[in-house]
Amino acid sequence: MKKINVVQFAAYFPPHKWGYETHAYQRAKHWTKEGFWKITTVTFSVWQIQKGVYSIDGFEVLVLPAFEIISTFPFPKFRHKDFRAIIKKIKTLNADIYQTRTRFFVSSIIWGVLAKLHKKTWIHIEHGVDYIKLNAWWKNSIARLYDQTLGRMVFTRSNYVFWLSHGCRRFAEKFTKKEISVIHRGVEFIPEHNDSKKSQTTDKKNEINVVFVGRLVKLKWVDLIIEAIGNSQNVNKSNIHLHIIGDGEERKKLERQAKQTKKLITFHGFQSKSFLEQFLPQMDIWINASYQEWLPTSVVEWLMSKLIMIATNVGGTPEISDKEDLILIKPWSTQEIQKALAKAIKIMKTKKGKSLKSVRENFSRSKNIQTYYNKYQEIVTKGSCGNQQTI
Repeated sequence: MKKINVVQFAAYFPPHKWGYETHAYQRAKHWTKEGFWKITTVTFSVWQIQKGVYSIDGFEVLVLPAFEIISTFPFPKFRHKDFRAIIKKIKTLNADIYQTRTRFFVSSIIWGVLAKLHKKTWIHIEHGVDYIKLNAWWKNSIARLYDQTLGRMVFTRSNYVFWLSHGCRRFAEKFTKKEISVIHRGVEFIPEHNDSKKSQTTDKKNEINVVFVGRLVKLKWVDLIIEAIGNSQNVNKSNIHLHIIGDGEERKKLERQAKQTKKLITFHGFQSKSFLEQFLPQMDIWINASYQEWLPTSVVEWLMSKLIMIATNVGGTPEISDKEDLILIKPWSTQEIQKALAKAIKIMKTKKGKSLKSVRENFSRSKNIQTYYNKYQEIVTKGSCGNQQTI
């Protein structure tokens, strides 16, 4: 196969911990591993330990000096000498494709302009399913204005756009009339649920282990999960242990709330991938109460681990499975979570693993990589720079 040379631009990259940068990292890692891609990542210095240029898992990372205008929105230091040096290096890479992701980061429009200046094909990958929700009305107003102007330009001026879920597609239809193509994310297959084992934290045989994994921020609505477990009579009759894995600005507030409920709730903090692979297959029920999701990878991964999933019916979540082990609920509702928990407890011994086969087939990483390669190869063969369309 002809090797395709891609430069991907990511506003954030590990060690920063969000789904966005994890997706960017895993894409670079696994595409490089396949051998028929050369992929270089360009990111900002805000959260980077290493500066300049470094290598990881067989690919290069170029780090540009930057600062945050407001939290989570980095902006490059254009006048910094290292900025000019990195831009020159990007040009010498002779990439076939410049790839951006998520329109609400200013990096997408900046690197789109760079693609035009360097006469490269600009492919944009969109994660978003709605306008950005921040912690102040004025920030939300600025974010909405950005979407209506620069965000719209990302959609209309890029040569090709790929959507990660049909939920993303429906949102993007507000900004562009392009034909829209959806490619679901591929994920790694993780160990399946093992009912015969219990770790030191789950050693009670009759204990029902409920887990949340993610950032402890307002948009995840972990407080509703805690409230639902504390209030529901049906749930209280069961021997439930809620495990909260993750960290964030809401943690202390949530810990105070958990103490007031007087229920068995454990905060594990941020944990490594190896911990999760051992710990999560021993859980029974996983809850995601977020009100905004593009296509939550965690739901895919833990359905493969044979957990009963409770998730809000937002974004691309309903596209993951139509089986009984995925229980969809309305967002912002403690009552919905309580009802779903009661249902999950009733069916967890008979319905675990119902989605396993279909999810493995639909979200195969190797299938995803091959699909992208075929699309990108078609684009490169066409020499489509300047052709404004979506395939």
